Amino acid sequence: MTIFKKLVTTIVLSSTMVLSSITYASEDILILVPLPLDTQQGKIAVFEVPFIIGTASPETEFSAIGLPYIPPTISPHKHGNINLASIAGIKVKPSHESGQHYRIELDYAEVKEAYRTEKLLSVILDCVYRVASRGRGVGYSVKISITNLDSGSELHGILKRLIKIKGEQDGADQPATAGKPKAAGKEKPKFETKGPTQ
Repeated sequence: MTIFKKLVTTIVLSSTMVLSSITYASEDILILVPLPLDTQQGKIAVFEVPFIIGTASPETEFSAIGLPYIPPTISPHKHGNINLASIAGIKVKPSHESGQHYRIELDYAEVKEAYRTEKLLSVILDCVYRVASRGRGVGYSVKISITNLDSGSELHGILKRLIKIKGEQDGADQPATAGKPKAAGKEKPKFETKGPTQ
């Protein structure tokens, strides 16, 4: 009888642990997402700001880079959205390819000429890299492209150059070694670019 009681107790505890993990997976959580913010002094700065998410990660974190951000304000002046990616109309569209690999599209369909600058593109890439570097110890591998932008736009060439520089700085220009053991904390996420797409 004692063995039976122990067995029942074990089953109940195991079921409780499984249910707890399922509940946790569906709960909202607070995370920090890097955004390119207007400092209100004519500059762009990347700050990590809180978001509550309840959907897939890291897709939600990548997408959040292009969402409006209205900070709490203690001022007689009213302030609205200060996320320059959102103000510009740049949408960050992630899609999962396989394993740790993601495709990130920077959708420029609604972006006015005034916001099609190297400076803004550079800080948005910085935000993407920061999110990618969080991936399960070794980081996520991302392929980045600009969509819905004239194929003759110089931003396509600028994107390739910026990614090449980033890859050289991080040693991220070498392909990930699939199936081989990785030294913890040694490998950097891989960043790639694709040609222009319409």
